[in-house]
Amino acid sequence: MPLSINQRKDLRKNLLEEVYENYFKKNGAPFTQTKEELRADKEKDLAYQYLQEKGLITCTQMGNYIQIKPTVHGIDYVESLE
Repeated sequence: MPLSINQRKDLRKNLLEEVYENYFKKNGAPFTQTKEELRADKEKDLAYQYLQEKGLITCTQMGNYIQIKPTVHGIDYVESLE
């Protein structure tokens, strides 16, 4: 069953916060997912695409992995939520 609009908003917010937390816990290291993991969850894949197109994250393909990092705008956005 597809997600509602509010569920999609929550998913994007939660994913961005996860990327943000990972970035600072791992001294700037990217959050890494396999391409298969992203393809397996279409809603998550679309959420990451949205966040990238909004300029809140960067996604870099490294072999079979996607490395995801927050941009300065993504960091500011997460910090504005507090």
